[in-house]
Amino acid sequence: MPELPEVETIAESLRRAGEVGLPLVGQTLVGATLRWPRHIAQPTALEFAELVRGQTVRAIGRRGKFLVLDLDRHTLLIHLRMSGDLRMAASAARANERRKRATIARVMERARQRLRARSR
Repeated sequence: MPELPEVETIAESLRRAGEVGLPLVGQTLVGATLRWPRHIAQPTALEFAELVRGQTVRAIGRRGKFLVLDLDRHTLLIHLRMSGDLRMAASAARANERRKRATIARVMERARQRLRARSR
C-alpha cells in the first residue's frame, strides 16, 4: 500500500504530465475500465463508465491516501489499494498517431543506416 509521499507523487505526476505524456488537468475522459467491477460499491461499473465519460478533469489533489479528481459534474476519489497502481491510456486516435510517428522514425532510421553503409 502506498504511503502519503507516494500518493502525492502520483497526484503531482498526473497534474504535470502523466503516463501518456500529457497533464491530466484539462483533459476530457473518454471512458473508464474497471478490471474488477466490485472495486466500487455504487454505481454499477457500467453506470460509472457512463458518468465519467465526457467529463473534463478540472483539478487533481490528494486527501489522505485518496487521489481527488474534480470533474465537471462529479468528484472522483481514488484509493490505490495494495498495488499502488493507476493506469491511464491515451485515446485510440492519439495512440495511433504515436504509432505512426514511431513507424516513420524507424523507417527514416533504417534509411539513414543504409545511406551510411553505402557511403563507406
